Amino acid sequence: MHAVSQRAQTPEPSEHLVQFYDADPAAWAKSVGRYLVEGLKRGEAALIIATPEHRKAITRQLNVLGWDPESGDYLERFAFRDAEATLAKFMVAGQPNWVQFQRTVGGEMQWLVPASLNGGFRAYGEMVGVLWSAGEFSAAIRLEEYWNRLLQAHKFKLFCGYPINIFADDFNHSHVDAVVCAHTHVIPTGEDGDLQDAVTRALDEVAGTNTIELKSFIQSGRHPNTHVPVAEAAILGLRSNLNGQARDIIGTARRYYQSEKRFRALIENSSDAISLLDLGGNITYASASTARVLGYQPQGLTGRNAFELIHPDDVETVQHTLEEVRNSPRDPVQVRARLLGKDTLWRWVEGTFTNLLDDPDVRAIVANYRDITQQKAAEDQQRKNAEELARYNAELESFAYAATHDLREPLRTVSAFTQLLVQGSGSAEENDKYSKFILDSVAHMSRMLDDLLALTSVTSDAARERVDLRCAVEQATNYLEQAIHESGATITLGPLPSVLGNESQLTGLMQNLLANAIKYRGPEPVRIEVTAEPVGSAWVVKVRDNGIGIAPAYQEQIFGLFKRLHQRSVPGTGIGLAICKKIVDGMGGRIWVESEPGRGSTFCFTAPSAPQS
Repeated sequence: MHAVSQRAQTPEPSEHLVQFYDADPAAWAKSVGRYLVEGLKRGEAALIIATPEHRKAITRQLNVLGWDPESGDYLERFAFRDAEATLAKFMVAGQPNWVQFQRTVGGEMQWLVPASLNGGFRAYGEMVGVLWSAGEFSAAIRLEEYWNRLLQAHKFKLFCGYPINIFADDFNHSHVDAVVCAHTHVIPTGEDGDLQDAVTRALDEVAGTNTIELKSFIQSGRHPNTHVPVAEAAILGLRSNLNGQARDIIGTARRYYQSEKRFRALIENSSDAISLLDLGGNITYASASTARVLGYQPQGLTGRNAFELIHPDDVETVQHTLEEVRNSPRDPVQVRARLLGKDTLWRWVEGTFTNLLDDPDVRAIVANYRDITQQKAAEDQQRKNAEELARYNAELESFAYAATHDLREPLRTVSAFTQLLVQGSGSAEENDKYSKFILDSVAHMSRMLDDLLALTSVTSDAARERVDLRCAVEQATNYLEQAIHESGATITLGPLPSVLGNESQLTGLMQNLLANAIKYRGPEPVRIEVTAEPVGSAWVVKVRDNGIGIAPAYQEQIFGLFKRLHQRSVPGTGIGLAICKKIVDGMGGRIWVESEPGRGSTFCFTAPSAPQS
């Protein structure tokens, strides 16, 4: 099995082409499809005279190539006609009649040519094939003569199809030379080079010749005005040169060719993409399914280096894998990497490399791969969920411990002073003091429970939208109006952006940060400044104050649950900054503090930029 070339086999059609398709109908359909699409791209009109079965095959191939002959864009300059019905209109006494032929086929051309965008015209016909199948060989040759007279008069392009098997005896028929000579080009059978490879290997196996001697079987002067591919010309000349061995050579060539055809059909219909690479990573073949996996047509990949398509972060992995493959012939090695699709999006693919460089039928590194982008996304999401669950469980454990620990202190106070009241041994003044301790502790527990409820209500999956940060800050200052008035705080706002987040949560975040700046103030009048600066695709928001500051040793722990530096000397529950951190984490950002004792604090957090409206 050899690499299947994806280069177009159809030569530039000068006038009159022919293909003998019975040995490989699939390759014939590709040749006709390319021939017709070339005309469509140039704006030409086209006439297809084919059997109903072949009309379906040609239409399928046009669709594969991205062209719909029945769409409004091409309907007026594209016509299908039935081969047998058209043939019947000009056959007289078993032979084609020139006048009737000119009226029938020439009339179809006159109807179609005005629809051409550039005046060009081309046709595909297999009426000669219908005659050949019926054994009407002389009538087929006569019809080719009529086609050539029409070609000479109107200068269009014509492609004829014959149901002749190049490996069978009918390719040695006495009329085949006349058919070949009636055309300017013979289209190669199969994919480019497959037949020539098969005949060369058969000659080497049966007759002991080598590749250089293949052309020696071509009889010069046999088809002076026709371009005949080397392999077809060699088969035509074999019986004259090696009559005793010709049948064995052609039979062996058929076996090799059928093996290659099965290989091609297998890989081209595989849901996985298959590429063949040389030692340098150059792509020598790409299967048709490459279009499904990466969006490239095979010919768009052949000749390129595979590393041009690999994500920079995955190049080293693939290089190591290829090195392992080079040192382990025939052992498949698995690999995952991101490849660049034609749409410029990265796709995760999974597959294997197999070193078959020493296999005479392949001589390449075989890359077999499939698109796992959705699977990889699901795996990443599953891993993210697992990490989130582990983080949640750790937070829950920490939360339970902290809540239990910090709620126990006011409970102990309530219990102790309630017991003193029950004993009734204290004075009225002492009982009033005990009652006050109890009420303060209950109030503190109530505030803690309220803040705990606020913390648990912050969710990372809250709806995210475009939020004007200035509006969020102004709303937060409204909520803090009494505290601002009592402290005499001055709050200055710089230019603030719109960010992607939850409006309610961002307002709560700013309220907590502003409240802390007021609460932990120094002896000077409170000054608070809120600014923002862009960093990449995000913003860093800064809340700067002139308060008492925070020592470096405590700048990390203050964002933990119930982490308070001043205990009861400053009112609070130690939950506010934990709420801030949870809000920022939910936005995919980060929060930190920059501070020195006695020199104020700057609380910073990142928030993603809102998309432009």
